[in-house]
Amino acid sequence: MGRIVFHIGTHKTGSSSFQKSLERNRRALLAHGVRPILARRFRDGRGVPGKQANHEQLANFLMRSEVKSSARITGRVPDLTEMARVKKLEALAQRLEGYSEQTLIISSEALCFLRTTREYELLFRFIERIGRDVQTLLVFRNNQDWRESWRNQLTKKHSSIFEAVSAEEKNVSILGEWYFNKAAIRDFWKPFNLLEFDYDEHQNIVDALYNGMGISTDTLETNIFVNRQK
Repeated sequence: MGRIVFHIGTHKTGSSSFQKSLERNRRALLAHGVRPILARRFRDGRGVPGKQANHEQLANFLMRSEVKSSARITGRVPDLTEMARVKKLEALAQRLEGYSEQTLIISSEALCFLRTTREYELLFRFIERIGRDVQTLLVFRNNQDWRESWRNQLTKKHSSIFEAVSAEEKNVSILGEWYFNKAAIRDFWKPFNLLEFDYDEHQNIVDALYNGMGISTDTLETNIFVNRQK
């Protein structure tokens, strides 16, 4: 049957480093029956050349429309109606259904924004259509560093995003208290074979994530560090 693995972040826990490792090690992983699922790149809502391991598109297809993620604000994903997003989900599931590798990996920290019953239903249907066992990798860090690092990234690196999310209602803003609710994230993903990691306990979270999937890192490049500002 094979399995599909969702790596869902959270933000500022080595997600970009893990995604870069999926891109750099893609050939080596494929040789061992592991396929990282890459996504088309978008800029200003339009497709551009190249693919990336951060599958912001999947998160966008699943996520309720009122949440303005950084990808939505900056046009890194297309602006779609819910009906169009559902059709995109079906097309993606059909594509994944055709892969023969034992393990498929989809990574996007924006997946940790999912909370609602409707989002759960869409995700469940997506996994059911693919017809594989499922595993979910979730990384948390201590609350203070998580908050400070996420806020700093938005203010220092993406000031326009910070201004936009600061103007949103607190119950949908990606800086709102709802986002930092660890229990809510766990509850949503627990039915999907959740494996949790403590970022602060690992010298190299990339190694830890591969090990958690039972994938040897002997032939992989894992000393990759991206967006390390606090």
